[in-house]
Amino acid sequence: MKESWTLSVPEALNRLRQEKINLLDVRSRQEFEQTHLPEAFCIPLDELPQRLSELDPAEKILIYCHRGIRSAHAVSFLREQGFLHAYHIEGGLTQITHFLSEHNA
Repeated sequence: MKESWTLSVPEALNRLRQEKINLLDVRSRQEFEQTHLPEAFCIPLDELPQRLSELDPAEKILIYCHRGIRSAHAVSFLREQGFLHAYHIEGGLTQITHFLSEHNA
C-alpha cells in the first residue's frame, strides 16, 4: 500500500503545475550539479537534520532523489519533525525522466 505522502510522477507533476510547492532534491551536491529539476533546491539527505531551519513546516515540500529511496527517508524524517505537508516522488528522478520521455512533456 502506498503511503499518503508518496506521490506518483503524474500526481507530483500535476501538483507542481497547480500549487505553490517547494521542490527539494536530497541527492548529493555532485548529483544535483550534474542534473536537477528546474526550480529545485538541494539539501543532501545527510545534511537535512542540521538544515531543518531552512525549511518552513507550514509550506508544501515535494522531495525527490535518484530512485525514491533517499526521498522516502527524507519525507519520513520531515513528517516526524512536524512537516505535515511534505511528500516524495515515487521512483525519483529516474521515473520522472522516464515519464517525461514517454509523454514528450
